[in-house]
Amino acid sequence: MFVTTTKNLVAGDQLFLSYVSKLHAYPKRKEVLSSFSFKCTCRLCILDQTELENNFQERQRLAEKYDPEYYAQAIRGSANTMAQLEKHIQDIKNTYVDPDRPHTMEVFMPLITLASLYANKTSFPEKALKAYLECMRILGFDFDVDEYKSKQSPPLSTESMNFIVQYQGSFDDIHSDIFIHICKHAYSLGYEKLARIALSISRLCAKIFKGLSENEHDKIHIGVGFPKQILLFHDSTQLIDK
Repeated sequence: MFVTTTKNLVAGDQLFLSYVSKLHAYPKRKEVLSSFSFKCTCRLCILDQTELENNFQERQRLAEKYDPEYYAQAIRGSANTMAQLEKHIQDIKNTYVDPDRPHTMEVFMPLITLASLYANKTSFPEKALKAYLECMRILGFDFDVDEYKSKQSPPLSTESMNFIVQYQGSFDDIHSDIFIHICKHAYSLGYEKLARIALSISRLCAKIFKGLSENEHDKIHIGVGFPKQILLFHDSTQLIDK
């Protein structure tokens, strides 16, 4: 068994493995965890225990509605799909008792589709960036968007930099694809720091999960019209558990 960490370890450090993804709905997480004979008391599970059964049922109904009704439309590029997805996502969010609680897969799947639709429309770069950042918040990366609202002034150093980012949750190869979209849209909007952080994390994910070198990662994205200027930066990002 091989384990790749996102930061250096010292002797005695504990390694933790989640039994179930936090993106799953509470009934599913509870079912899986019960097979290990323990009751989870993490913040998310405690919040979910305050939810009403009707909320779970309505959320599940909306989640099941997404696949047949919206995904097919998104693939075809139907004219009203973005508005429908926006309403669909808000309807799901309305089923949560605590509006600030972490969202799960029921929100993530339509949201990543909506982000892709925004990204394909050149007139929606801000919406695309916001949607991708919200996807990353669901996955455990809670960026302070206010920090990136204005263009970098003065410009960041062109020298390699080391950034520190807090996150909580699992870490897998889907992060690489989402972060490269964040990089592209942030850079086009002039948010250089956010773009550089996103690029360095995307490269890290590609190295860990796909075995790609930095050059191999970059060549893939140059081939799909990615701005070459941002790829000149060779920063690193240290991921810190919250």
